[in-house]
Amino acid sequence: GNRTEHVTLKTPEMLNCQQEFGRRTIANRSDYISLSSEDFSIGYDSRGNRPLVRDAIGNTTRFYDYTPFGRPGRVELPDGSEIHSTYDERSGLPVRTEKELRQGRTKPLRWMQEWTYDQFGNAVRHTEWAEDLNGKCSSKQVSEWEYDPQGHHAVSRRRWIEQNGQGRAFVAEEHYEWDTLGRLINTTTLRRDSADAEPKALTTRFGYDVLGRMIWSIDPEGTASCWEFDLEGRLSETFFVADAKPSSLENIPNVQRIERKLWEYDAMGQNTRSISSSGSVTEREFDERGLCTLVKEPSGHTIKFEYDRDGNQVRQLAPTGFEVRTCYDLAGRILSQKDNLGLETSLRYNALGQLHELISGSPDNGAITRYTYDTMGRLSGIINPDGACKRLTYDERGNVIERHRGRENESLLYSEEFRYDPLGRMTCVLSGKHQSTAHQFTIQYDDTLRKLTVYNALNDGLQTYYDSTENPIRKVDAEGRILLFKYDECGRLRSRWSEDRSVESHYEYSPTGKLISAREGPACFLWDYDVAGRVNRHKQTIEERTISFSYEWDNSDRLVRKEANRDWWIQYHYVPGSALISGISIPDATIAIKMDSSGHVIEESWDNAGRTCFEYQADGSLTGIESFDGAGELLYRQHLVRDACSRPVEEVRQSRDQVDLYRYSYDAFDRLESVSCKLGERTGEFRRYVYDEQGNRLQEYHHGSLCLSYRYDQANRLIEVDGKQCKRETHEYDRCGNLVRKGKYLFTYDAAQRMRQVFENEGRTPLAEYHYAATGERVQIVRTNGTERVFYDNFQEILSESSTGVKAMFWSSRVDTPLAAHASGQHNQRVCTDWMGSVISVGTAAELMEYDPFGCPLSDTASSLPFGYCGKRFDRETGLYYNRARFYDPSSGRFTQPDPKEIIDGTNPYLYGRCNPLTYLDPTGFTSVKGSQGSIQSAYNNLMSPYPELEALRGLKIEHFVVSGHRTGRTYMKGPGWFESRPHFEHFDVSGHRTGNTYIKGPGWFESHVHFDHYDQRGDRTGRTYLEGPGWFESLPHLQHYDASGHGTGRSYIKPD
Repeated sequence: GNRTEHVTLKTPEMLNCQQEFGRRTIANRSDYISLSSEDFSIGYDSRGNRPLVRDAIGNTTRFYDYTPFGRPGRVELPDGSEIHSTYDERSGLPVRTEKELRQGRTKPLRWMQEWTYDQFGNAVRHTEWAEDLNGKCSSKQVSEWEYDPQGHHAVSRRRWIEQNGQGRAFVAEEHYEWDTLGRLINTTTLRRDSADAEPKALTTRFGYDVLGRMIWSIDPEGTASCWEFDLEGRLSETFFVADAKPSSLENIPNVQRIERKLWEYDAMGQNTRSISSSGSVTEREFDERGLCTLVKEPSGHTIKFEYDRDGNQVRQLAPTGFEVRTCYDLAGRILSQKDNLGLETSLRYNALGQLHELISGSPDNGAITRYTYDTMGRLSGIINPDGACKRLTYDERGNVIERHRGRENESLLYSEEFRYDPLGRMTCVLSGKHQSTAHQFTIQYDDTLRKLTVYNALNDGLQTYYDSTENPIRKVDAEGRILLFKYDECGRLRSRWSEDRSVESHYEYSPTGKLISAREGPACFLWDYDVAGRVNRHKQTIEERTISFSYEWDNSDRLVRKEANRDWWIQYHYVPGSALISGISIPDATIAIKMDSSGHVIEESWDNAGRTCFEYQADGSLTGIESFDGAGELLYRQHLVRDACSRPVEEVRQSRDQVDLYRYSYDAFDRLESVSCKLGERTGEFRRYVYDEQGNRLQEYHHGSLCLSYRYDQANRLIEVDGKQCKRETHEYDRCGNLVRKGKYLFTYDAAQRMRQVFENEGRTPLAEYHYAATGERVQIVRTNGTERVFYDNFQEILSESSTGVKAMFWSSRVDTPLAAHASGQHNQRVCTDWMGSVISVGTAAELMEYDPFGCPLSDTASSLPFGYCGKRFDRETGLYYNRARFYDPSSGRFTQPDPKEIIDGTNPYLYGRCNPLTYLDPTGFTSVKGSQGSIQSAYNNLMSPYPELEALRGLKIEHFVVSGHRTGRTYMKGPGWFESRPHFEHFDVSGHRTGNTYIKGPGWFESHVHFDHYDQRGDRTGRTYLEGPGWFESLPHLQHYDASGHGTGRSYIKPD
């Protein structure tokens, strides 16, 4: 009588007739179990416990030694590893689990977990550690809970890591208070800066209505987040209240409601209208199945959607005429997607429903990217259309331990290896030739001091100390410079300063958490916001000079004007009924902008200075640019041919009197390897680059002859450049990896690793001194011939004042691309750029500037602008480009400082654009991104969140929105920390209060594949989620949700955009 097969239908009422039964059943199955005859031979035990789980390709998880409570004592996973578990005989609760860790380790370990419970079955202590086979361990991760006398609710939680028995004094501690109805009313976090420091209590309070719904929460700084509901129980309004007290949060007058947002619904409960805090309205329409068929944005831009009978979106139509059609298989998986501009993508799946092939272009002859998976369902390989491949290997915890690169069916050429401590925290990064890797970074954890130290290959370390809430409070770099941090009660950075006073930054925030003040040195930045939370004024003061920028918005939340003074202002014009820009007006000129139906700029036309036209291939990559002067004569033309990976492989450059042809080739690591050319009548090799396994450039050939040779130390730092036609140049670095000497130039840095001074080597003659704003911009340059002050509009330099006058810059709607410029007393001049956004001419200049692929000028033509390659500012005194977070040296194609985000862009922290600047850009100095200068950015350019380096302290963020588009919370993806043995997600509500954690976990007791475990803010597990399908009986890829008891609570479907 054991069940051998069952099917659950999502919507049985859709089975209207027998003729539709076959297809409808496949499309609507939400759960399916089937056991083969081979499985029956093993048999269920006497209690009906199943012996195994096997997927469609034979990966099998087996269960043995069930307890009377139906829990297996031993689980054998598909990769051959085993989990051994012990349970309490009376309650059936787990008291101990054990799993061997062998992958990526020279000595095997046993991964152990233990639980202790009170008389009510509540977990009062959980300990996790890894020991060697002799039972020795160095660190244990411990959590303890206390409960009320009835055992209903946790009243406190403490977490710490014991290192050789030490560390318990420095705990992370939270206390909880509940009302008589069992509702959480207070959460208090005790923040400690050290083990013996007096803790500071940070309390968040919560309030409820008579129906038990949370209607307000007050953060530790006193700002309340409020929610109101209609008579049907639907959310109808949200807002903030400053300086709130619980007794004052009833019947709040509208004048005290900050950033109000409203929702309206139809009779079926569908959200049909959303009203933002500015009063703009978004409208929606739904069909009889509750599927959204139309979204009308505040600007009037209307998007329509169509669905098949199974609810899959098959058509999306924009008012510009841009159309996307999607096809699905019988299981509801996407088979293909095609737009009316010719972009076509096809997907193929393996028997488990995992993506196996991604085909760009025609299904018959398109470029194919293939994916492979290991027995645990984890991605194990990516093979690109050009044959380049990546291979991934994991340990038993699911951490990546090896990443190999090479070409398909050839020996692997390059490897990266990652090592972890017994608690699963990364401790070592190695890279190099396959099977001969070398140490790049080593990470050490001191859990008694909450100190993390990262060492480079030369054993120079950066120490970071954390408080009990995991905020960094102190950094000591390898030179001994100390940087200190202070936070407000909501965990926002308030001050940053160094002991040598080279850094002293202060920040203030609005009640809703927006930055309103940032001060450092000569710079003071202030922001004002309107009732909708939009910036309406940004005041910048540098020494005694103040410029105030104003911002104007229309009723559709579109930015229509920015203004600093009568000489610098920009006005934006929009396509009627759309958020797309149709034109830009600046002093003395108006530029009309045309776009294709997908939103790519296809023409910028000046009313008095010519035009620029753009062409694209189907995937949106730029393939052509043409610039004409006011008389219609050609100034410059570029045409690109791209390969299956969208990399330029051929380029035609044409000016008024010459046509040049360039061809590009790449190696197996996607690095630019050679450039051949036909310059006029000359044909041959133009540039060739030779790299080592770390991506360091070893040799550079010009026109077929060796021109430059490079030498590096163990930490990938360039230490010598030698050339046949130039003097040998030596480079020196400080212990932090910052370049301090380059030939005759000397550089100094502050405690925040920012370049501060430049000297000439002979006699240390000062050339320049740099000062920065608290938000990272370089605002003042002091040279021997005077001081230059620089003012910004969201990280874009727009005004510079010096003894020679004022220079103004205007920026295109294309990313980091200059549009126009003028000097004091002159009219605006058009700035012409190439396809990468590099400046090639200003005004009516007859000579065009050209660059090699890494940004070195190819001619002696000098620009009147300080901007050049990729729109970045060029410092003539040093020959370096100011690239925001750090400086870039075009002569070597490298940064002068290591990546502030360490290995996010690879194990070599000095590389620019992954050694492929024709494909990858690095607009911030933090990380390279695949870029095409045809993409258009928002006119307001992220004005609402312009300070990524402040968010960088918190990790990667993911923002959550309800169907109305209003943010409901935020999730940060964090690496292993003091109390986290593996990467995890931390969840926060809209007010910034932590609501819980999610861990990505490997297969467990009843899991045949990777899953997510969810925990609330107290650390109690609230449920589990499995990524399922798309499979034979699943109409869409989806997430299957279960509560803490294992009962199904629902599912989430992953739908195409």
